[in-house]
Amino acid sequence: MARPRKRKRTDSANRSSNDGLQGKKVKTHSSELKLSAVTGIQHAMLEQFYPQVCNLRDYVLSRLPPSSRLRRKKVAAIGKAGKSPTSALSDVEQSVGALLDCTLIGISEKPSCGSTDDRWERWTTLSQKGDESYVTLSDGVAGSKFSQSEIVDFAIWLLFSKTKASGTWPKHLLCDGFRRNRGSGPPRQARNGERNIPGLFALHPNPHVDMLKRAPWPQLLLLLGQSGERIMMDLLLDCAIFVPVNAGTNNYSQISGKPLSDTELLNPDKTQGSTSESFVKSPSDIVFVRNRMLYARAALNARGLVHFGLRHIHVLNRSPYRHSDEDEACSTADENITVNRNRFNTMRVMMYMFPRQFGLHNVFTSKVDFKETSQRLKDYTLREDEITAKFGQPHDPGFRIHLPRRLRGNAAQSASWATDEGMLLRREAFPKKRHGRQVDTKQTYQHLVNRPMHYHETRINPLLISPPLLQRYLPSAKQP
Repeated sequence: MARPRKRKRTDSANRSSNDGLQGKKVKTHSSELKLSAVTGIQHAMLEQFYPQVCNLRDYVLSRLPPSSRLRRKKVAAIGKAGKSPTSALSDVEQSVGALLDCTLIGISEKPSCGSTDDRWERWTTLSQKGDESYVTLSDGVAGSKFSQSEIVDFAIWLLFSKTKASGTWPKHLLCDGFRRNRGSGPPRQARNGERNIPGLFALHPNPHVDMLKRAPWPQLLLLLGQSGERIMMDLLLDCAIFVPVNAGTNNYSQISGKPLSDTELLNPDKTQGSTSESFVKSPSDIVFVRNRMLYARAALNARGLVHFGLRHIHVLNRSPYRHSDEDEACSTADENITVNRNRFNTMRVMMYMFPRQFGLHNVFTSKVDFKETSQRLKDYTLREDEITAKFGQPHDPGFRIHLPRRLRGNAAQSASWATDEGMLLRREAFPKKRHGRQVDTKQTYQHLVNRPMHYHETRINPLLISPPLLQRYLPSAKQP
């Protein structure tokens, strides 16, 4: 009997079957992308220091190669209860699952110890191992503990090898307590039977290193298989690891990586609000430090007597207004130098009076660095370093200070008068011998009284001239 011929498939059947295969592939591909994509964890503090924050499970899934489908399924499923009530989780699975879900990873922008390939070559030269991808979670626990300890020690050794300066150690939590061996003496013995790291010794115990060598970290390394060593090295060298703290809510402790106190902010201007108007302080936040005004010690002169008036470091004493007629012979070049110097001194006084207009540190929009001062506000007595860093030196080529529009006109003229009057009051209230002659004291005080009224009321009588002298030379003068 003849065999029946097979019915030829139609185009629609081929199309439907192909669509089904493609749909299956697309589904698998999308699931792989979903596993490989790092899910962001919202943590207000860590997001200011790291461009990407995720938990350990998402980080491991993103680092596994696409061909490790079995490993992906194991990592994604471990620590999660099955559908059947009889499938209970073991203690090891629960501990590894809690480690993957509760540990946060701060991923840095660039690696700290060179490229990944370079340090992998160094690692392979120290330890040659075969493919361990066939190992399951129940096998090889002793070997995984030894491998995890080796990886942690290798990370410490590599961090020290990148720091060439003597007497220093890397700013990394794993390197705390370790020092370099010096001298020709015998190397120090390791504590508690641990291996010695080449060229290093443990000065005091490091709890972070001990935690990374204990369970469940070796079990996690065993779960990752062949790619586990590379993933673990990248995790220790390029990322910061934060484990949860039982006390409080959403509190974490850092066990690896560069200390958070030494890590730079991603956007310091936005965080500190140095120039943003949204961080402007209210008037109630701007207070005067009373102990500096009323309880500060008096300044003494060379004789040990009280120095009256403003101190020598005050901006008015450091930015005097010089007249060209003070010198006996003054050329045109000297006059230009004097004019430019007076102009710069005027601008400097305005920077002290209106620092916000010049983009300097101020009490309105700038945050106080409590590493520099313990007071509520910063001490603005000396701003020369800040001004030089922003505008440069006057003798530099192309030196130019842009005067803000708000301070042009009467404001700049008033600042120039302030420097002129400050110098004149100091010179005339405390006369000295000039060109071999003594200034007439009566004429000096008569000239002071004829100054403008606002200087007469607020500066001359209360501060610079004592009442007995006024009564002696000017009996009709107004008493303070």
